[in-house]
Amino acid sequence: MEKKLESPNSYQRSIDLILIVENIKWDKDEKFGHILSKYLQCCMDEKIITVRQAIQGLANITRVTNKYDSEIRQNLLQLSLIRYKDHQQKLLQKDISNILRMIENKT
Repeated sequence: MEKKLESPNSYQRSIDLILIVENIKWDKDEKFGHILSKYLQCCMDEKIITVRQAIQGLANITRVTNKYDSEIRQNLLQLSLIRYKDHQQKLLQKDISNILRMIENKT
């Protein structure tokens, strides 16, 4: 499934992000940990819709497990949004703030 995260087609990347997030609750073998870095790379995708789906999907991941919170938090704090338009940056900052708040409220 995660092979689509590297697809040149942003639609395929987005589909994979959605499938991964929806299936994380059944990840008893912690296979997500092996693709976390690929998933997080989508948070800097060239397409804003893919970036938003990746970041917003982190909400479901952090709801299901605490295991990846530290890495997710660190990655979100290091994201550079300069490549996106001003109005897109504001949307992404809101998405990022929501995820960081979720993580902080759990601790």
